[in-house]
Amino acid sequence: MKKTTCFILVAFLLFPSSVFAGIRINNPYGEVNFERFGRYKSNLHTHTSESDGEFDPGKVISLYSGNNYAVLAIADHDVCGPGGNWGNMQPETTWPWTDWIDNEASVINIREGIQRSAFFSDLGQDGVLAVRGNELSEHHHTGSYFSDLGYIFNPSIDEHDYFSDIEDSGGLAMFFHPGRYDYPPFWYNSFIDTYREAIFGIEVYNMGDRYPGDRAFWDAVNRSREPGDLIWGFSNDDMHTSEHLFRNYNIHFLPEVTEESLIDNLKTGALTFSFEPGGSGDALAPKLDRVTVDGTNITLSASGYDSIYWYDSATAVIHEGSTIDVRETDSVFVRAVLQNSSGRTYTQPFGIESGRSPILENHYFGYGKGHGTYMDPETVAIDGWMFWGGGWWAESGSGDPAAYKGSHMIKRWEPGTGIFQDFSAQAGQVYSLSLRAIDNEEEPMNKYSSLVLCVEWFDHNEEMIGSKVEIDSLRGGGDLDLWVSLSGTASAPQGVSYGRFLVVTQEEGDDLWEGAVYYDNASVLLR
Repeated sequence: MKKTTCFILVAFLLFPSSVFAGIRINNPYGEVNFERFGRYKSNLHTHTSESDGEFDPGKVISLYSGNNYAVLAIADHDVCGPGGNWGNMQPETTWPWTDWIDNEASVINIREGIQRSAFFSDLGQDGVLAVRGNELSEHHHTGSYFSDLGYIFNPSIDEHDYFSDIEDSGGLAMFFHPGRYDYPPFWYNSFIDTYREAIFGIEVYNMGDRYPGDRAFWDAVNRSREPGDLIWGFSNDDMHTSEHLFRNYNIHFLPEVTEESLIDNLKTGALTFSFEPGGSGDALAPKLDRVTVDGTNITLSASGYDSIYWYDSATAVIHEGSTIDVRETDSVFVRAVLQNSSGRTYTQPFGIESGRSPILENHYFGYGKGHGTYMDPETVAIDGWMFWGGGWWAESGSGDPAAYKGSHMIKRWEPGTGIFQDFSAQAGQVYSLSLRAIDNEEEPMNKYSSLVLCVEWFDHNEEMIGSKVEIDSLRGGGDLDLWVSLSGTASAPQGVSYGRFLVVTQEEGDDLWEGAVYYDNASVLLR
């Protein structure tokens, strides 16, 4: 039976409230009036026979409006030219719709003499907002909206020309299918920061699930951003043939279907996006009904879901259930995935301003170099860390499939290896330790192998106080290719001078180790 209610979890304050003063949750749904606003389905990336699609524009409009889409952007390739004539190569938009349908627009929105959108009140169930657009295809494919921009083949232009022209025209832009390329997160962020008035989003589902790594890559882009300035995710059909129809869609919370309210919605992120492999056209994936933020708790009310999982910036599952207390994570954001047998629905990320800075240096292992058989400091260096044993520091895209694109990680393939960093500590203080880890399917650990997160305490004479404390572990023989969070808390003992964040590999007996293990995103926070 599908769950249709939400459960409010009461978080009892185990620590002084002053410790949590300053935690701020940036809620993209904060301005939504859930009683009054409607839920409107969109596809912001589809093609017609005017470029390389199967159907003429009139058929495409009929297909989507007939399946209750209230917002549609025909984004034909700008370099294809009218009539699908690839040899003509005239920069065009597939506009106006009235060239292919008999309906007349009840509203046409114009800026500086250029038609930007139109509302057709007699299409679909509640009308359809037609968004003028193009897929700018000269370099990184980019969705251009509320604009007539297009380009012919021209090697002298680059993405800066795209975004500068879109911004100057008052239009908006979305990065299409980043998994098609191999640009690191900072490449995207450099454009987002420069053209923030124009760039609102990035596709994380495209043509079904053509690039499965794009969710993790979206997280990697946002991981480097401020909690109050995150980039939104979208799911679009990128329809070229009938097989591509209705598997991807976005649901916008809007007071009314107008250009003004849609633009505000795209900028604020008050929407969800879904992947429905069966492509019913009926939006059978779970539906978000309400978001409530109360103190450090985020609660989702939803319908038609079987489960809700919460992810952090490392694309690791950190919680299951309708409510999360953000004190559970040191991530810059959290986001939720609602699942049922028909598909998945994703919230936008909730930015978290905690006022707490990670204590460890280089906690993302972002500063390092080289590969080494035994982590020889002559060939491998990881700023802020001491290490021993076989392994390497690696960046995804260099042959290590386990990491998400643009991240760095440590790989270990034998027992008894370790890495540590010391941090200042005070007696009686509680510290939260965490690490992300993954058991890669290509080199899985066996059930006798594990990665262990530990802490050790030392006095001012550098003598260990007590023994090593195991915080959490990843044991082989479990789930593969899933980033998981190892985490826990520890209280500093009397006489302490500093603590040691320690990660070690171990086996249950001699010669029982098998496979390899990866880890990333080490953190210590004062609770």
